[in-house]
Amino acid sequence: MIEANNVADRRRIAVAAAHLRNATAEWYEADKANITWYTDNNIGSFIRRIRARFTSDIQKDQWYAELHQLKQTPGQSVDNYANKF
Repeated sequence: MIEANNVADRRRIAVAAAHLRNATAEWYEADKANITWYTDNNIGSFIRRIRARFTSDIQKDQWYAELHQLKQTPGQSVDNYANKF
């Protein structure tokens, strides 16, 4: 949503936070002082921190297994294959 709507970098955290509800909204209010950026390239990023808080080890293991089983099928375009990531 953020990327699709071309939200400016400086507004991405605020836009994302406005869509949080219940436990995620409570988490954000408690942790927002530690969030310095939206993207996942540093320890203060919104993306990294919300994933760390709300993604279970089981889910991470499942994603890892799915990634390693992913193979391009005959006739499948590179773009279609890449979109599976």
